[in-house]
Amino acid sequence: MKKFFKKVIYILGILMIILIVLGIAGLIYLGSKMNSDAVKCQDCILSINLATGFNEKSVKPDFLSQTLGVEPKASFKEALDLIHHATNDERIEALHISGSSSLSMNQTITLSNAIKNFKSESNKDVFAYGDYFTQSGYMLASQADSIFIHPLGSLNLTGYRVILSHFKEALDKWDIKMAIYKAGKYKGYTEAFTNSEPSPENKEQYMELIEGMHGLLIDFLSTNKGRDASFWEKVIANDLGARAQSSLNEKLVDAILHEADYKERIRSKYNFKKSDFLPLSQYRTEVTSKSKKANVAYVVMEGPVVYQGEGISSENLKKEFKHIRESGEYEAVVIRMNSGGGSAFASEEIWNEIEKTKAKGIPVIASVGNVAASGGYYIIMNSDKIFAQKNSILGSIGVFMLFPQLDETMKKHVGINYTKYSTSPYNPSPELFVPLTPEMEVKYQNETDFIYKTFVEKVASGRDLPLEKAYEIAEGRVYIGSKAKELGLVDEYKSLLDIKNYLKETYDLDQVVMEEFPKQTDVSPINQLSNIKQQVIKQQQIPKVVSSSINEASMMIENSLKFEPRMELLGFSIN
Repeated sequence: MKKFFKKVIYILGILMIILIVLGIAGLIYLGSKMNSDAVKCQDCILSINLATGFNEKSVKPDFLSQTLGVEPKASFKEALDLIHHATNDERIEALHISGSSSLSMNQTITLSNAIKNFKSESNKDVFAYGDYFTQSGYMLASQADSIFIHPLGSLNLTGYRVILSHFKEALDKWDIKMAIYKAGKYKGYTEAFTNSEPSPENKEQYMELIEGMHGLLIDFLSTNKGRDASFWEKVIANDLGARAQSSLNEKLVDAILHEADYKERIRSKYNFKKSDFLPLSQYRTEVTSKSKKANVAYVVMEGPVVYQGEGISSENLKKEFKHIRESGEYEAVVIRMNSGGGSAFASEEIWNEIEKTKAKGIPVIASVGNVAASGGYYIIMNSDKIFAQKNSILGSIGVFMLFPQLDETMKKHVGINYTKYSTSPYNPSPELFVPLTPEMEVKYQNETDFIYKTFVEKVASGRDLPLEKAYEIAEGRVYIGSKAKELGLVDEYKSLLDIKNYLKETYDLDQVVMEEFPKQTDVSPINQLSNIKQQVIKQQQIPKVVSSSINEASMMIENSLKFEPRMELLGFSIN
């Protein structure tokens, strides 16, 4: 066995040497390529491919990408900054938008405003091309001076919808019961396991959301395309963009062309002899190299709220906030929130870090992306200001806990019975194969109610609301941004485009240079192989289990299936 591990380590060592050599060669090549190719483009059209999308977090170029010459895509904030930079860049002649967008409505409207600013401030042209325009893609294209579509293309303007899944009948077939404890009558997540269809409360809040977003869509198109609301309602109701020709007939697009012909038309307009469409990722590499010392911490929180791991990790963020407070370099913190929630414990930990940061005299501003629901809202509710847009999703101030109970499933479908002997009616964690005692059921509901009470009281304190009103707007209900502002959960309608000016004016800052947190870790192949090597070495130190009784094996399996109960503060998002 030791010989096997030695061979593995030896092979990994050779691979690491090969990668180092390739990396050095690649970096030399890239250096020369960047010095030659990047500057060649003296008259370019900045090209934004919507199909790649934009993450809220920036991506650090890894070893392999650099070696292969692949540029990482820009983050959403970087994309906004690059479009703004292109406004005064004399080399950039125009802006080109293409690809099927899968951006959220929030990102779509913010990016649309950035393009609108680019047009008005630079007096440069904007073009859009698509073989298939998604709804968000067409919203962005509506800012273009000319919209082109492929002969076999289509334009998808069909409004908004949401499909809910319910598993109760499937669970019943297998006698799987879900132990559920919740606080908030609109906390609809658990209905997937308890209902065969949505409750009236859940239907009410979903309909309010999609109808609200539908109204915002109509207003947006009416404003940007100069046609009244009734026209756009007709387009959506009759799917008038389903074919390229019908899109042209309705003047939704300006021309039908193959992509090669479209690009040739654009080149001829600017007397380009060859293709000079500069990808946003390449432009990013060139522009972001010129950076000033940061004075504002830009903390990106995207994904589920967790204690450790991928997403919004409280353990990671505690370290980052400590550095921000103690470094003395940062005059403000901007939190970019895009989360439907997660662990109540982790949410509380991050909330506490914000409290400590404010106590140091550092203002904390929250900018909501697509969603700040439940645990996501818990984190930012004590910020000095909360900014969102009319189409952001906020709230879901509620709590639930759930886990399966499989005792009947094992008994009826597998033929295994479990018997428990205990000196106490309480357990340290849920047990999957033994029914809960009445005492444990009361305990779990009490814990849920306690977290809910804490949540609502902190909303009241953080948002300066009467406690009665906080309870009234809580109940696990989600709100569209316009309603959330009306209720006091949001301070102002502002996007990322407005943050810098707000910080300058409010806190008298001469400049605003943001530094992103959490810091991106190096995920290069060399580091990955090094980690694997360390794991292999450690593996040799693990004592071998020569034998184990059947009872011990059974206990090991059962223990591996247990899990600690987690209070979940979950919301949802709509695309």
